Amino acid sequence: LDPALAGLVAYATMVGLVGRPAWRNALWVAVGVYSVVHVGVLHTPLLTLLITVIAGRAIGLAVRYVAGSTSERPGALAIATALRAAELPVRAIRRIRTNGTAESGSRHYAVTTAEGALDIVVFDRDQQAAGLFYRIYRSVRLLGPVSRSAPVSVDRVVERRALLSYAAEDAGVPTPRLRALVRVGPEAAVLAFEHHDGTTLARRNPGCSDEELKRIWDAVGKLHARRVTHRGLTADRILFTGDGRAMLLDPGDGDVAASDLQIRLDVAQLLAELTLYVGPDRTSRLALGKSKAHELLAVVPLLQPVVLARSTRKSLRRHRDVLPALR
Repeated sequence: LDPALAGLVAYATMVGLVGRPAWRNALWVAVGVYSVVHVGVLHTPLLTLLITVIAGRAIGLAVRYVAGSTSERPGALAIATALRAAELPVRAIRRIRTNGTAESGSRHYAVTTAEGALDIVVFDRDQQAAGLFYRIYRSVRLLGPVSRSAPVSVDRVVERRALLSYAAEDAGVPTPRLRALVRVGPEAAVLAFEHHDGTTLARRNPGCSDEELKRIWDAVGKLHARRVTHRGLTADRILFTGDGRAMLLDPGDGDVAASDLQIRLDVAQLLAELTLYVGPDRTSRLALGKSKAHELLAVVPLLQPVVLARSTRKSLRRHRDVLPALR
């Protein structure tokens, strides 16, 4: 164990370098030069350096865990101030507790402005680790096109979601319009979407009519025609508005320039989710009326729990006869 290198890594971990990219880059350059010199001149084994860095990091994290650290998560006032700078003056803001099906690593707020209501999604660094082990498990078990890689930074997350929102809107899909994307502090970003009143498929009892099912399928079809996928077609993300539209909420988990496999995965998710609410007979009749036979034949092998959304898999455990009946 190299005590000097371990101490440097532990100290940098304890003080934290959030919002200081220049210092963070300088630290890694110093560690890199130090490692090269020790390997090239002193013939230090690479494994020794690796163990040293891991040990220093573990010590620093342990001290921060015991002593505590100041949270960098922005509060409601900071969010409202950032939205005001984006010409969205906030009159009221309140935190919304989701039912657990929303994307991990985010917080949700309901905002009232002079122009109307907004749905706010906040991504920050403190929540980036949410679901990390589950994502690693999925990436090991599934192929790349099925299990998407975890985002490495807040910037990548919000940029991807903004891109998919713009792509869905450009495709003519009924979806909440993205009004603003703003930074809040060094390690947080806010996405502001238009709010639409209505009832989600998850809260419809009984389910929905054949005409409403067709509207859902047509909305998804417009998305796929532009080679864009949703990858989160669960009942809580399908909204029926007062004017009769079927709106797709939060398309930020999808893909642009999607492959045929990714589009088929989207269709498989939609078929499985609709079957849970309206039964396999109505779902299959809708699919046969809206798709070609050879397209559905390619989807049938994908009707298995491992490729479906987490909430859908959970529901299928209670209804084990659904997927066999749909196939």
